[in-house]
Amino acid sequence: MTLMVERVALLLLLPIFTGYKLRLLSFRGVAESLSLVPGMPGMFLRRAWYVRTLASCGTNLSVALGAVIHTPEARIGNNNHFGSYTWVGVIATGDDVITCSHAELLSGRAQYGMGTDRPMRLQHQGPQRIVIGDDVWIGGGAKVSAHAASGCVVALGAVVVSNQDRPGMILGGVPARALRDRE
Repeated sequence: MTLMVERVALLLLLPIFTGYKLRLLSFRGVAESLSLVPGMPGMFLRRAWYVRTLASCGTNLSVALGAVIHTPEARIGNNNHFGSYTWVGVIATGDDVITCSHAELLSGRAQYGMGTDRPMRLQHQGPQRIVIGDDVWIGGGAKVSAHAASGCVVALGAVVVSNQDRPGMILGGVPARALRDRE
């Protein structure tokens, strides 16, 4: 049954894929539009879109209502779930990554310079890929702009601004720090 639904989703998106390949539609515009389709039809449409357009995308991707992967440069592992209204930038995730709603996986920490010699909009430094390891849980409202090692838990509302390289840590606070080992 699931295979048939995935094929139907693919057929429904064929005109959109064609428009994207012809550069008539932008990746982000399609992703944002598909984020508004509710329920299981929306989940299947979003999966069909991302599996065929991301730099890499594993099996069993689940992208909830309002969640958007903003760039085709993202690399997603197997069994990832992005909760409602999650924002996903230039990232590489391992397998079994779960986010709750309203999480933000940003494209690094330094996308703009801080000099005063010219306007901020002219100091764009570009995105930096952040890496989220295997088996990571990211709580609702958390913001991640640096690496999170495998097995980490990012607490509700935490802000990860420095690389967290020790596996299996529970991270919390603003800025996030290691609270204890995951048991």
